[in-house]
Amino acid sequence: MNTYNHNDKKNVVLISIDSLRPDMIGSYGNKPSPTPFLDGIFEQGYSLTSCYSTGYPTQFALPGLLTSTLPLDHGGYQYGIRDRPIVLSELFANKGYNTGAFLNGFWNDRLFSYDRGIATFCPLYDLGYWVRNLPSVYLSYGQKQLEDPQVPEEHIIEILVPFIGKFLEGVICYCLERRAEKDGEREHPRHESPSLHGWDFSKAIEIAKDARQSYENAPEKFTRSLLDSSTDSFLGQLDNTRDTPNQGLMIDRKLRVVSLLASYLIPWPIPRFPMGAWGFARMAKRWLDNSRKSSSGGYTLENLESWINEQNDSYWVWGHIFDVHNKNMFSWELDDNRFGTEIEELRSYLSGHKNGWSETNRSLSQALSLRYVDATLERFFESVYEDREEPPLVVLTSDHGTLFPYRDGDHVNLFYDELLHIPVVFVHPNIESGSYDGLCSAIDIGPTVLDLLGMESPDGFKGESIQNLPEGGREYVVAEDMGRGPVDPMKPAKIAVRSANRKVVCSAPILDNETRLEIIAAYNLHTDPGERNPIVESELPPSFSTIVSCCHQRTDQIRRSLL
Repeated sequence: MNTYNHNDKKNVVLISIDSLRPDMIGSYGNKPSPTPFLDGIFEQGYSLTSCYSTGYPTQFALPGLLTSTLPLDHGGYQYGIRDRPIVLSELFANKGYNTGAFLNGFWNDRLFSYDRGIATFCPLYDLGYWVRNLPSVYLSYGQKQLEDPQVPEEHIIEILVPFIGKFLEGVICYCLERRAEKDGEREHPRHESPSLHGWDFSKAIEIAKDARQSYENAPEKFTRSLLDSSTDSFLGQLDNTRDTPNQGLMIDRKLRVVSLLASYLIPWPIPRFPMGAWGFARMAKRWLDNSRKSSSGGYTLENLESWINEQNDSYWVWGHIFDVHNKNMFSWELDDNRFGTEIEELRSYLSGHKNGWSETNRSLSQALSLRYVDATLERFFESVYEDREEPPLVVLTSDHGTLFPYRDGDHVNLFYDELLHIPVVFVHPNIESGSYDGLCSAIDIGPTVLDLLGMESPDGFKGESIQNLPEGGREYVVAEDMGRGPVDPMKPAKIAVRSANRKVVCSAPILDNETRLEIIAAYNLHTDPGERNPIVESELPPSFSTIVSCCHQRTDQIRRSLL
């Protein structure tokens, strides 16, 4: 893997595709391939074939990618990356780069300090995410803890009060920006969206400011009122500020989607997908529901492309797209010609998809969302990479993966490889094609980018450029979390330590000064690569002692970080 001529600053584009597992890509074995463009990119570029995220879901994954630190470093992730020493975007901003971010997803918002070092910051998710995530993650945690007689109410209030204040400021900032975009007073995003902008933001700002005033008058009382599920809160009032979108256009497009899916499934006596008619109806409804919750990848990349086209100086820009996570298949915010083209692209893909499905990739909606993302990325690359005399360095990756269909249970606090194994590829004409097959972590991606550009990694980065790692990679990688929502020291930390062929998942109490650990599961990845036969603690072979020792070491580090 070679490096650039270090005399010139090079443009950098970081694209993260939420929930993309490597095995979803055709070049990793998903056949017939829904991702012919990505297949070519991974063949053309330099890929990391054994790279693992620092956690799942996004709240635990992004600190590793953007700050080269682990989720529970520097006081944890409750406020995202606020307290991390340095962020990748800040390094480029400090070097005089123009910086931008066009991001879909609540967990990479200003609320969690992902705007650090970014001059043009565009969160491309709608106000409904604010309305949903506070009760579903933070308030639900507080309510559950209040049911435990061993947890003092004062402890829960103490944890939630500062976050509620920051949340209210975040809502107001978000609504002010969206209103400015509707009024033409803010340059980006360039294109208006019925999901993002279909709200009465003046009314929403008034509601949020009233709530902030109540909070400032009595923070503890206000927080307790939010925890009382029988009490109406400002969240319901915010949700009622949604405007009615262009129903005629949306109904027409939704009917065309249902027609496309039905034309594929209905003529066959036995549907090729293991869902049946009822499963098809559920899938179609899920897409129709999700289509209003999140910006499409096409919309996100169109705005990112517009920003790039305006740059006259060197730039670093990050785009995060959500379509694989939400099973979205279309750029429904863009013009009808684009929508019609996407319909025909998917129809062509389905017409050639007559074979069976693998155990790990058997979802029609997943296949169509992958095909959509692939085609959308191809259009983006043609504009910002292929047509440029000096193309940018493109880094394409994922924050995390998704559970295989045969798994049971919630995805939070699980550490299966399919959740943590992420695709990574670096693409530029000056970078030779190839791969690094050694074990590495998402914390190594940032240092590798800096190394390629001749820039030194800061002291605050824990990762290493893969050019400095041995051929076999790291001895082990770490993923961890304390559950979604607040980082509460009364909760145990969940830690997964993985070597090339072994993995240990443990639970570690933080307030307990002893080094007591509970081994939740262990796996011999050589004999059990699918992690279907966990080894219980009492039957753990001596060969796992080194990894267990690493779990103890990481537990001590977390205690020092949080306490």
